[in-house]
Amino acid sequence: MNNKHITWRSEGYSKSYFGADGMREPGLTIKKPANTFRVALLGDSMVESLQVSIDETFGRQIERKVTTTEKPVQVLNFAPSSNRQFLRHPIVKISTR
Repeated sequence: MNNKHITWRSEGYSKSYFGADGMREPGLTIKKPANTFRVALLGDSMVESLQVSIDETFGRQIERKVTTTEKPVQVLNFAPSSNRQFLRHPIVKISTR
């Protein structure tokens, strides 16, 4: 989903936006900002967390807890809405280059 607003009403309620890059997290760029540490989240729909607002996801909670002024942390959530193992390998391959 790219450039799409969604309202999630299954297993919870949230409104979200997926940007041009298909990511839910706002303000991400393909090029990693200087002096920033990135963490890739993989998992199933619980990790994806469409059931809650973006600020309530554990990825965002991790960012808030570990980010310092000297070393910002970005958590990128690559979890799909399923637990299909075959989806994970290509994502890991692309995201770790």
